[in-house]
Amino acid sequence: MSHAPGQCMLKVVGAGVTPSIPKVRGALLGNLDILWKLVYNDGNEYCGETLRMWAEVYGPTYDMNILWGHQHILTTDFDSFGKGHIFREMFDTFLGAGIFTTDGDMWKSHRTMARPFFAAERLSDLWCFETHTSATLEVMLKYAEDDKAFDIQARLVPLIDILINSRRRYSSFTLDAGVGFLFGQEPLSSAHGYQDFSEAFNNLSKIMSRRLRIGSNWRLFEMWRDPTIKFARVIHEFVEPIIQARMLSHHHGVHSDASTFLDYLLKSGADAKAVRDELLNFLLAARDTTTSLLTFTTYILASHPDIAENVRNEINRVIGERDIPTLGEVRSMKYLRAVINEVLRLFPPVPFNIRRCLKSSVLPSPMSKLGPFTISAGVSVTYSPLLIQRRKDLWGESAHEFDPQRWLRNDEKPFVTNPFAFLPFNGGPRMCMGQQFAYIECSYVLIRMLRTFKSLQLAPDVQPASSQPPKLWLDRPIERLSIEKCWPKASLTLHSEGGLWIRAKT
Repeated sequence: MSHAPGQCMLKVVGAGVTPSIPKVRGALLGNLDILWKLVYNDGNEYCGETLRMWAEVYGPTYDMNILWGHQHILTTDFDSFGKGHIFREMFDTFLGAGIFTTDGDMWKSHRTMARPFFAAERLSDLWCFETHTSATLEVMLKYAEDDKAFDIQARLVPLIDILINSRRRYSSFTLDAGVGFLFGQEPLSSAHGYQDFSEAFNNLSKIMSRRLRIGSNWRLFEMWRDPTIKFARVIHEFVEPIIQARMLSHHHGVHSDASTFLDYLLKSGADAKAVRDELLNFLLAARDTTTSLLTFTTYILASHPDIAENVRNEINRVIGERDIPTLGEVRSMKYLRAVINEVLRLFPPVPFNIRRCLKSSVLPSPMSKLGPFTISAGVSVTYSPLLIQRRKDLWGESAHEFDPQRWLRNDEKPFVTNPFAFLPFNGGPRMCMGQQFAYIECSYVLIRMLRTFKSLQLAPDVQPASSQPPKLWLDRPIERLSIEKCWPKASLTLHSEGGLWIRAKT
């Protein structure tokens, strides 16, 4: 593992850490003020700013000590680190025993079972995206005709036609596309209970995010009731009839070709609960991470019209007069891929990740004067892709600038010499199986959007005042603070606080 002064790589929480690891010093017993500061600042600062500042004071690896090297964690000593029982308890009512909440042999069995479904040939049919994309473009065109701004983060690829005056709220493309891809249900937005399902899913995501921020002591904030139970019940009531109906179809020989993930899981012999847990695990990943990637790519295109025009020119050159690209054409668009990679570098959908030490491990720290560090079983370790991928010692003095050309130059690239300098899809055995799906889905939406609209512009005049970047950031030439035009915040994934309001021009 490599560290850099002033750039937070790891924060360590819990007893059992080698005394030489620098400890964050709070004013209250048990560092309870530090815990409160984390929870409070999470909603009132630039994403990760407190952790970055503590790294400047205590070094790249430090012990938060509340209530008494990422490559090493992700690969070298993979078996010593996992999600742990506390993480599973946090997510149990929502995700159950799925691929993202389990460790050891159970996790390996989930991974082995799911991997074949995400083979490259399943992504060759881009029409699985077209239904949802065309529905969104129709809605965006209506806003453009009326010269109205809209929040693309909340309403990106809505599936309910506003022209028929539907009273339901919009559903996001990534939720509907994810459910369609995994469950094989079309169209979902008109299904009974879908709106309640969507809202419950959002609420559970927020609760899980709060639990993760608080950490091992999350139960202190939920002493009287478990707020997840009522939302989990809504989700189960929506999902389970779909699973039961498909199980009955399989019993009668229908849907036996494993064309959807639901069919694939049923064909593998998994029981109803295991199928439900796995579907919800993958749906959480499919929706939130891709929503984040699409939101911040749109933010960059709206903020940098020259980059948007370069992407548009490449699209026109590759597909000519056609609106629908082929998979080969999507993959040939090198500049578009460079733009997406640069968005993933500066705005990784999962800005922080957490592991728990399952058995004692020695953590290398070659750039620290104090390492290596011994970490005992039970210690929680957080690493930050957002801060890693903005490190000047890895990415040069322009690390905080958006520059897609860094992915196209022929000189030595940080992500080639050190693959763990770029890990938006995680790394090691737990690397995301859906990364190609995310690349293709995002590329397809952007291609169709840029062919439809001549320009995308930020609309700060309608952006909620409480979510606009604070004016004091302008006087702080630290990293991206003085140049950001939206407020990146982390829940389970990175999002733009208050939405991303834009105007589209045809």
